[in-house]
Amino acid sequence: DQNAPALSKILPVSSADFAAVWGQFTARLVSADLIDIPKVPDTIEGRENPLFHLPACDADSKMYWLDISPSAPQDWRRKSVFKDARAKESKLARLGIDFVYSRETGFCAELFQILRDQRNRRFVATGRDNSLETRPGYAAFYDLLCQGASAGGPVVTFCLRSRTELVSAYIALVGPDSIHGVLISIGEEEWHRYSPGMVLITKIIDWSEREGLKTVYFGTGTQDYKLRFGGRAMRLGR
Repeated sequence: DQNAPALSKILPVSSADFAAVWGQFTARLVSADLIDIPKVPDTIEGRENPLFHLPACDADSKMYWLDISPSAPQDWRRKSVFKDARAKESKLARLGIDFVYSRETGFCAELFQILRDQRNRRFVATGRDNSLETRPGYAAFYDLLCQGASAGGPVVTFCLRSRTELVSAYIALVGPDSIHGVLISIGEEEWHRYSPGMVLITKIIDWSEREGLKTVYFGTGTQDYKLRFGGRAMRLGR
């Protein structure tokens, strides 16, 4: 959901250089009256995002992220949400619910379809707009990513499930140093008292640490639960 140009690790691009490239790019879009690019983060994998620093880009919104690198302050670990989530994880485990993650194409594709169904039912019940279904091409984009998950792509899927039921699902994109949350869903009403979304995110943070990742991005949106995990604000431009 975030927007940035592809950057080379061996060829730094200054803001001035990128502004010149951008000028050449836009000069050739002779049939366009307006270019609208939302959700532009100020950094990408710790490097400046030159798109954010264009004069035409203004701060528009924000997203939350968590620094889990060993050298970062560790005060987030003391947040009460982690204690609560581990207690509820134990209750779910006694009910036969396990934490599962996968990069395998078949698993990812199937989980995405279940996640779509869970989200749709949830949004219908609450009367809210479901952008996954209403934005043209949005669902097809993530479906395509999941279909090619095991071919070296960035998709990793996570879930809490029993043999017969999916309690919560999460799709993320994983880079060299970071994990970017994309979509989350919660299952039937009977599971809500166990806060499966909170439990799943806690497990994903644990997984990210074991994988040696340094940053957890909670995805666009400023939902309160992201602050409960110690999330810090990152500016998004437009």
